[in-house]
Amino acid sequence: MEQVITPEEAPELVTDEAPLSEESAKPMVAANEKEALEKLRQMEKDGKGKGPQTVILSGGGNGGGGGRQIAENARLLKPFYPAAGTVSFGGRVSVSARIGVDGKIKETKIMVTSGRPLVDAVAMNAAKRWVYKPATDSHGKPMECNAIIIIPFQRLSE
Repeated sequence: MEQVITPEEAPELVTDEAPLSEESAKPMVAANEKEALEKLRQMEKDGKGKGPQTVILSGGGNGGGGGRQIAENARLLKPFYPAAGTVSFGGRVSVSARIGVDGKIKETKIMVTSGRPLVDAVAMNAAKRWVYKPATDSHGKPMECNAIIIIPFQRLSE
């Protein structure tokens, strides 16, 4: 039986020191969580697993910006990933995140689970360490926004 671990107790994470490609740094934009999940599933089906790391939710009634329109989307500056072999799981976990006006993650919740509480906790802990250039409104003022962060896991070959 798998033990439930809070994100604070999750194993150590590593940063991806390689520079982000233009394709992975630029977020995909979706109107709401349903549309975002559909786009992600289609990308996976089409074999485009190395696409955007983040999906920005531009509206759809889930409180994306408190009534303000996003003029410029948040942009990923610094991702963190679990070290290969941290958990015995191969696949991806999608984490819903709230990006604050400072570009740091304020809240997270699991959107697409691994089915394993430990893996989900590691994914949420990794997502909480991501740093963004915050989204801005039409006046150039930083604003909060919602995003879906995809955390990949690689099972080590034995």
